[in-house]
Amino acid sequence: MVVALAVAGSPRADLVAPPLDYRRANVERRVVNLTGRLEPFERVVLAARVAGYLKRIRVDLGDRVRAGAIVAEVDVPELEAEARMARAALSRAEARQKQAEVVRDRQGWIAARLHRGNVTAEEVAQADERLAAAAAEVAVRRAEVEAARARLESIQARLGFSHLRAPFDGIVSRRLLHTGALVTPAAGIVELVRVDRLRLVIEAPQRVAPYLRIGDPLKVRFQALPGKVFSTRLSRLSAVISEGKRRAEADLTQAPGLVPGMAATVAVRLW
Repeated sequence: MVVALAVAGSPRADLVAPPLDYRRANVERRVVNLTGRLEPFERVVLAARVAGYLKRIRVDLGDRVRAGAIVAEVDVPELEAEARMARAALSRAEARQKQAEVVRDRQGWIAARLHRGNVTAEEVAQADERLAAAAAEVAVRRAEVEAARARLESIQARLGFSHLRAPFDGIVSRRLLHTGALVTPAAGIVELVRVDRLRLVIEAPQRVAPYLRIGDPLKVRFQALPGKVFSTRLSRLSAVISEGKRRAEADLTQAPGLVPGMAATVAVRLW
């Protein structure tokens, strides 16, 4: 047994040494097989942010979509009516601002002439007061225009939410609603997954958890793909043990036959 331990080599310097009885039980192979599963690298349920009716859905189960592509459209007639009203309100506010600017310019012209003319100081003061009032009116009207424009931009932004866009290149994994369905805010419409990269999730038991390190080489096998071995390295490691297990993750590049949800056997060398 002493010879066998010497062949196995000393523990890695950056790891806690496994207990002697554990090393004796695994000295011939120095490898532990863990269970894992494949998951999409990213998964998202695209949900509506406005209430309305599902006007059109452009994708179905299994369809590939590009980032930024419109996936579904929600009909929001009430919001569209609000937008029309907001545009009209902005036009009225702009017209009032222009009218106020005309009055201000006129009062400015009158005040300038009085300042140069042979008039009393009281008349000049009155002209200056009228000019100041006209200038204040312009400021008020300008603020009304800004408020009307902000309201219109807010409504237009909400209208933009009626078009659901894909946040990344992916594949439709679920279609949750159909055309004509009533849509409420936060209601899921389509689930999208990214599978050009896959996330291998490993649940390491407590007896193994202390000896895992990011960068550890892994050999991955799938029961559905006999004879094939995939190589990768440990990419992420949970800082806690939950329910007796420590979550670890590795990345796999998409390859023929790999499908999210597949069970895996993961061989990891502990020392």
